[in-house]
Amino acid sequence: MPRALKAILIVVGVIIVIGLIVPFFIDVDRYRPQIIAQIESKTGGHKVEIGHIGARLIPTPGFSVEKVTVGPPPGFAPVNLLTVDSVKGSVALLPLLHGTVEVSSVEIVNPHITLATDEHGHTNYEFPSEDSGKNGSGSSASSSTEVAVDSVSVRDAEVAMVDVRGHNPQPPSVKVTGFSAELSNIDLSPKGMARLKGEIPLSGLKTEVTGAPSVSFRSGKVKIDSGDISGDCEIEFPSVATIKGSFSVLDFPQMLTAPTGARSQVLGTGKFTSDKIHYAPYELTNFTMDLKAYADHIEAPITVSLYGGTFSVNPRLDTAPSASGARHFTAAVQLSQLDLEKLADADPGTKGKLTGHAEAKLQLAGALGGDLFGALTGQGNFTLKDGKVSGIEAAKSMAPLTKLAPGLSSAGNLLEANYTSVEGDISIHGGRIYTTKTEAITNRGKGDIHGSVGFDQTLDLSGTWTLAGGESSGGGDQSANPVKAVGGLFGKVAKHTVGELPIPFMVKGTVKSPKVFPGGG
Repeated sequence: MPRALKAILIVVGVIIVIGLIVPFFIDVDRYRPQIIAQIESKTGGHKVEIGHIGARLIPTPGFSVEKVTVGPPPGFAPVNLLTVDSVKGSVALLPLLHGTVEVSSVEIVNPHITLATDEHGHTNYEFPSEDSGKNGSGSSASSSTEVAVDSVSVRDAEVAMVDVRGHNPQPPSVKVTGFSAELSNIDLSPKGMARLKGEIPLSGLKTEVTGAPSVSFRSGKVKIDSGDISGDCEIEFPSVATIKGSFSVLDFPQMLTAPTGARSQVLGTGKFTSDKIHYAPYELTNFTMDLKAYADHIEAPITVSLYGGTFSVNPRLDTAPSASGARHFTAAVQLSQLDLEKLADADPGTKGKLTGHAEAKLQLAGALGGDLFGALTGQGNFTLKDGKVSGIEAAKSMAPLTKLAPGLSSAGNLLEANYTSVEGDISIHGGRIYTTKTEAITNRGKGDIHGSVGFDQTLDLSGTWTLAGGESSGGGDQSANPVKAVGGLFGKVAKHTVGELPIPFMVKGTVKSPKVFPGGG
């Protein structure tokens, strides 16, 4: 064997032995208190805890850190900002020999990030500005050792958004799990973000928002290229829909630093579609959403076909939390030419009980997190045209009256009403839909209704049904004139010179099983 080759083999063998033995004699962990102090200084007093720190020389020089925790800032509720199971890194050897630490790669395993906001607008991710440590001769001002990171690998990350009320953290309002990423050219300064490159697989990612169905990503990926972000995805809402989409953000660093007043500049766009959305027992088709992201809010107009009609929603979500920590949204809702018979037939409980066409307009407002529907508010109006309502259960005491009104009939104690129009106002609050005045018109009478319908489908309505008088068609048939017929039944109580008879009533029960009672219960 040539002497040169033998010498190389001996050197390689010695390096391997050193790599195996030296970490047992170099106690990197003894510097842990100084490392913790440096991190706490740079984060403005966030409490930091770090587990065992180890070093290695083979296969490449590097380090490992067990269990890292970054707590909240002083005075904030006990919500940790970050916990990490382990951090592993590789260091370039030649720069290290010259006193420069150049981290070639970092692997972060199972990080949990919790972004908390209290009722005063304070957060657990507040850090001092870059200028705060420049006064005096603080040790954080500068260092003779440069630190650079070429690439970062993130595995199985979890991100949660939490509201804090009275120093007590609430359950997460938003939670994202299964996040992984491969990033390069890492520089966490605002300008450094423009050089970032990487790829984020979306398959396996899951998002949960309080009050909304969970979202799972079947496939897709996000590509980051020097500040530009683009991606495609296939999103599954279990038992509801599968939505395909694509999106892009041009100049992501600008999106982070754009002034709040720059509302007119579109910073990101997206388009999402679905052939069918099933919200038991109802079905929507031809779903389309066009998303636009601005500096301080997101707009996402939605259109969908709904039983012969069109349903459109134009929502706006404020991306910055309010003083209370909630993220508010508004939405303009419009419904046109809905076929009520097709809608009713989709549910066995309402099948055959409703016909006609509906239109409505609403302005909604609310906030993400907590009781989404309980906090929802809105104002608007609706119109029903040319239809029939049947299957309404009437109290026995109502039966003689229902037989007297053309347009009203009964089979046993079930009512059927023909209408030419039903129009009214709508207000939403406290988990119910209210109307202060709804007017229903038939060919021989009208009803004035007020009350509410709950999101739980319970009914609490009351009003007055006015039977219109008419001339008898001869032959002494009093049923042609309900007012005269009632007069025959009840005598002077029903003698109205204007030819009309008001009958107060109440509607209770549920949407599927409504019940009508005489006014006053």
